[in-house]
Amino acid sequence: MNFHKNIFYGWYVAFAAFLLGSLSYGFGVVSFGVFLGAMTTSLGWSSGLLSGIYVAGRLLGLLVNPIVGFTLDKHGPKKIIFLGVALVFLGSIFIFYTTNFWFFFIIYSLFISVGFICLGHTVSDSTVSKWFITKRNRAMAISTMGLSFGGIIIPIPVSLVIEQYGWQSGWLVVGVSVLILGSFAGFIMYKDPESIGLLPDGKNANSLKNTQDNTDISEEINFSLTDSAKHRAFWYISIGTTLAGTAINGVNIHLISYLYHFGLTLSQSAILLSSLYFISTIAKPMWAVINEKLPTRYCLSLCYLGGGIGLLLLLIANTVAGIILFAFVYGLTRGAQSFMSALIWPDYFGREHIGSIRGTVTSMGIIASAGGPLLAGVLFDVFGSYNIPFLVFVIFFFISSFFIFIAKKPTI
Repeated sequence: MNFHKNIFYGWYVAFAAFLLGSLSYGFGVVSFGVFLGAMTTSLGWSSGLLSGIYVAGRLLGLLVNPIVGFTLDKHGPKKIIFLGVALVFLGSIFIFYTTNFWFFFIIYSLFISVGFICLGHTVSDSTVSKWFITKRNRAMAISTMGLSFGGIIIPIPVSLVIEQYGWQSGWLVVGVSVLILGSFAGFIMYKDPESIGLLPDGKNANSLKNTQDNTDISEEINFSLTDSAKHRAFWYISIGTTLAGTAINGVNIHLISYLYHFGLTLSQSAILLSSLYFISTIAKPMWAVINEKLPTRYCLSLCYLGGGIGLLLLLIANTVAGIILFAFVYGLTRGAQSFMSALIWPDYFGREHIGSIRGTVTSMGIIASAGGPLLAGVLFDVFGSYNIPFLVFVIFFFISSFFIFIAKKPTI
């Protein structure tokens, strides 16, 4: 296998993770909010009912994510990614031909949701973490920019396809896009640098013998899943990221619907959402620089605090200018939340078992994070407003900020 001599292959892996993040987040999360409004209008299904389908798909992650994590540590990401691509593509074709609720429920849960789990952050973030140590924050900043990029690029064309050709055609666009781009990313990804004769960060094996550059590799601390769970930091981070995930997923799924009820059109809402993710994208390199001076837990704590403040601004906004202010503040901190929450696990517990750790932790948080969209959908159906669930999400952000702040890095 030939590699470009001047470019460490880990940066190609980071690019592939960027691409997977764009697909799994842009199509698997953000676009569901676009489909939500169109499908409730076209089929007469309630917001709470469709949110329940999304939740059911997320709950499958309780079983799938630990399996994905352990498989990743043992065999690498390729087979997992190709499986995910096949599931999403087949699922989108099946959905194209149905208007039956129960058929949609089964296909979305077993094909679309499981497929996007195989393409999601457990695979992409964990793989990138294995390729870097000293340059991990920069690599993770690049790879997780794909989440924001997906939020920028994907909602607008999906909404346009839905408006012009219907929501079924929108799902077909999802499947074909994932088939082409997901397969391309899968061919690039490899388990870790050692599996193809390289070292983390592109270090040279010969030079390590006579320099101090091997310190980060030789002194790297790797905790197993069992050992990690013995430290308070593991549980503090789990609680913090789980509560924040509840708020983030709830806002992700219902933000466009919130803006639509505010008075914006579907396309205008999608444009504002894309603007939010554009801000999130350009914020990631900024937070990577900050992280070189400020410990990861402080950065992540500030991001969650900013998420709560931004959501408060949305709740009190009564003009478009107020919503734009929300997009700026929320986007500026939201952009680093996924980046920092992915970075803190390998920083604290090492890279050797990061797949099983992330897979298990993600599974632990699925019930709470899936509850965010369901909570917002049900409370909207009851009260006819998003004010109550969004206020709950503000509180979750603030609590998360506190738990991350007190999570000190473990030592042996």
